[in-house]
Amino acid sequence: MTKSLSDGRTITLDIEPADGSAMPRCVARAQDGAMIDWAGVISQLPEAARPAPELTHRLNKIVLTSDEAASLESLLQKARAVYDATPEGAAYALRCRRDQLVRAVEDIASLSAHRRETSFDDEGGDGLAAYLAGEGKADQLKETEAREALADFDAKHPEVAAAVRAEREQKRRRLLDAALDL
Repeated sequence: MTKSLSDGRTITLDIEPADGSAMPRCVARAQDGAMIDWAGVISQLPEAARPAPELTHRLNKIVLTSDEAASLESLLQKARAVYDATPEGAAYALRCRRDQLVRAVEDIASLSAHRRETSFDDEGGDGLAAYLAGEGKADQLKETEAREALADFDAKHPEVAAAVRAEREQKRRRLLDAALDL
């Protein structure tokens, strides 16, 4: 799809694989083929940020009409469906799911620690007891559930957990090598 910009330039909007991956992304290219911008999502512009009433969406810095956004989004969804059916796409989806589970564990652990620490701030003196009797038990239950969900996922998909461990080990070795090269 081509689009004329307010400065008179014409650009091409298309769906292409991301660098080093088959995952599709939206790209904007100048007439000479040089990439101007890219994004994995098309987002809606807040009303106050719209340069003109008909420009309702954006692809990073490129503003779009609702029709242009719908056309690009349709192309992107079709390309993602094809990508998701590939082994790389399936592996990526599993990795994203695991990352969500890890974030859930981290979020509840952080919230629980924050609540526990601030319970000592209670001037009445019963904050910790109240926390341990109420929110503390609920937080522990949520954290246990989140950790079990992650453990279940890792048991069902050991290849994903192994890939994460391998990446961590590679990173550790790079850091160790860099430290030893001083």
